[in-house]
Amino acid sequence: MYPPPSLKILKLYFYFNYMHVSSVLQYFQFLFTLFYSAFSLFLFHFLPIHVKLFLCFTF
Repeated sequence: MYPPPSLKILKLYFYFNYMHVSSVLQYFQFLFTLFYSAFSLFLFHFLPIHVKLFLCFTF
């Protein structure tokens, strides 16, 4: 029998653009603030009225 062919392991080299990191972080920061504000407004809708009044007058 013949031996199996040697498997060549391909090495992938990724060149990382460091200027791209800040734009991606800004994008996720924007999405986080958007979802956080929408979710907090959604939860605020289900709070009792005395809790809403307390939160409105404390900030």
